[in-house]
Amino acid sequence: MRAVARRAGSTYQAPDHYFADRDSILAALVAEGFGELAQLLRQASDLAPTSGVRAALIPSGLADVAFALAQPGVFRIMFRPDACNSARFPDVIAAGARSRSELDRLNAIVHGDRARPSRATLRWARVHGQPCLLVDGPLAAAFEPEPQRQRHAEEVTNELADLIVGSHEARISRPRRPAGARSR
Repeated sequence: MRAVARRAGSTYQAPDHYFADRDSILAALVAEGFGELAQLLRQASDLAPTSGVRAALIPSGLADVAFALAQPGVFRIMFRPDACNSARFPDVIAAGARSRSELDRLNAIVHGDRARPSRATLRWARVHGQPCLLVDGPLAAAFEPEPQRQRHAEEVTNELADLIVGSHEARISRPRRPAGARSR
C-alpha cells in the first residue's frame, strides 16, 4: 500500500481515507477496467450501422489488446477471482455485465438472428485470449517490443474480421434449399 501511495504521489495513509482495504482497491481497479473495456467495445459497435460489420470488428478486436498492453496489471486482475472476489463488490459485477453486454451486442450486430451464446463465447475467448498471449504468454516474448505486439494484434484482428465477414457474406449469398431437400 505504501508503494501504491508513493507512486500516486500521496502519503501512505491516503488510500485508507478512500478504501476500506486492499480488496476494495483491487475491486475499484477491476470495475474501472471493465467499464473502460465496455466503453471501447460500445464505441466499436456503434460504427457498424454507418461503416459496416467489419468496421466494428476491427476496433472491438483491438480495444481489448490495447487495453491489456496499456494496463497489464489491471487486465491481469480483471479475470482472476482469486485477486478480486466480485461477489463482494456490486460495482465489479455491474461493470463486468456491461462489458459482456457489449460483446453480446456485437454478436447480435455480426450474426443477426443467427447470434447464439456459443458465438458470444468465441468473442469473449478472443477478447481475453489474445491479450493474455501478448501480455504474459508466449507471444509476449515473440513480439518484443510493444509496437511489434500491436502490429501482430492488428494482423490477427484483420484476418479474423475477414474470416467472420467472409463467412457471413457467404451465408447470405448462398441460396437456401427448400425444407426437406437433401444435399448431394
